[in-house]
Amino acid sequence: MDSTSRLERRRGFSAADQLRLLVPVLVVWGVGVGILAAVSAHGNVGELMLGAAWFNGGSWYTGLVAQLGVLAWTTATVSATWSAWIADSTGRPDAARFLYRAAAVGTVLLLDDLVSFHNVMLNAIGLPKVIGEAIVLTPLAIWLFAHVRDIARTRAQLLVASLLANGCSFFVDLLVHPKAGDYSVLFEDGPKFLGILAWATYFVVTARDIARSALMRGADRSVGIAEETAAALSRSADRSQLFR
Repeated sequence: MDSTSRLERRRGFSAADQLRLLVPVLVVWGVGVGILAAVSAHGNVGELMLGAAWFNGGSWYTGLVAQLGVLAWTTATVSATWSAWIADSTGRPDAARFLYRAAAVGTVLLLDDLVSFHNVMLNAIGLPKVIGEAIVLTPLAIWLFAHVRDIARTRAQLLVASLLANGCSFFVDLLVHPKAGDYSVLFEDGPKFLGILAWATYFVVTARDIARSALMRGADRSVGIAEETAAALSRSADRSQLFR
């Protein structure tokens, strides 16, 4: 047996474990079936199931940048979530709280982009766009204010770049009001896309840094416990020698 095989600790799952592990899949499929049922009840299945290019006969790249933006929001949110779990599991509650709240903020921003919340949905029910923007930006402002010290311990320049780019997009929208098909859309959604990329980069890097720190601390703690245990056993052995 080579050294690689000796270091491999993973083992196969029993049949009973395999069956139990199907439960999460069944739960997710249950949610998926519910969504498909809602799509069926909506009536116009094509609008919900097909991409924009298929539905309106556009080019294959229709909406590509917007989709990449949603993917970047998702990457940031997932990165913050898994790193928060690692921090929480290794005794870093402050870092976990910082990242869990960041993931919640990222989810709001993701959903806003995914379903055009402040641009379309709220306008459809008669609410001004500024109210939708306030609803979306308030959680971000609260998170920034509550975690200034945590942010200062990260690579904050990436987050600042994201905020500046998205802020530029916001003011272009506020002052110019670009319309679909107008070249000026590039000056609104272009900075927004760059801001989303910077947001995703910030959380991927921050998640890596915090997870690495948490795991190293956990490893150091394990070594310390092992050393204390070995010392205690040694002292116990020494005492037993005295009574022989």
